[in-house]
Amino acid sequence: MYLKLMLNFIILNMANYAMAQSLNVFGQPLSFCCNEPKTGFYRDGFCNTGSNDVGTHVICAEMTAEFLSFTKSKGNDLSTPNPFYDFPGLQPGDYWCLCAIRWKENLYGIVGLGKAMEMAYEGLKSHQKHIQDLKSFMKEELKEIDNRIKFNGETSPEKSLYTVLNVCFPADVCNSMLLFSLDIHGIAASGGSACSSGSNQGSHVLAELPHQEDCQSVRFSFSRFNTQEDVEFTLEKIRSIINNGIK
Repeated sequence: MYLKLMLNFIILNMANYAMAQSLNVFGQPLSFCCNEPKTGFYRDGFCNTGSNDVGTHVICAEMTAEFLSFTKSKGNDLSTPNPFYDFPGLQPGDYWCLCAIRWKENLYGIVGLGKAMEMAYEGLKSHQKHIQDLKSFMKEELKEIDNRIKFNGETSPEKSLYTVLNVCFPADVCNSMLLFSLDIHGIAASGGSACSSGSNQGSHVLAELPHQEDCQSVRFSFSRFNTQEDVEFTLEKIRSIINNGIK
């Protein structure tokens, strides 16, 4: 019995010695975190970790009311005492060893967002030129279809958004059913705000421009996935509508 107690004492002290020699991420001796309340996975005041520390309690952080409220809302209540785990409940100003694993919850999302931004900027200039060429082509072709067709706002490459062309069609040949007619042919366009295909509500911004009562405004948006064939198909349908009426 005596030998068993001595062995346990030696093992415990060896473990304490090993933890005392723990190093931080800079390769320096681990700094003391807090003793009031006594923190750490091993309740030794240090943010030590080991194979049985699943949460990896290695971040020494000062608590704030905002943080305590936030972490409680995420299911990790650090404010309420829990005697079973020798946990006193924390107050603003206390220091505590937090789980590193919990703060990696959205690691994949962060990495994914970074990769998405990287991909978005790859070939940006060539994509911009492709889209601008489609917009310019459509603009010139529309003027050939009917010289009464106007454009809302600036349309030059230097003064306008290269992804959007807002067209003012003559009201006597293009009524409020224009958007619906385009929609049934698989052409998604907008009568006002972006992404409102089929809407005939119009735009409160365009309503303030002159001569809007004499035209039907349609907004066409372009992306790098659009092709010359897409634009030509749209022009063909618009030409048919103007020449033969909406069907």
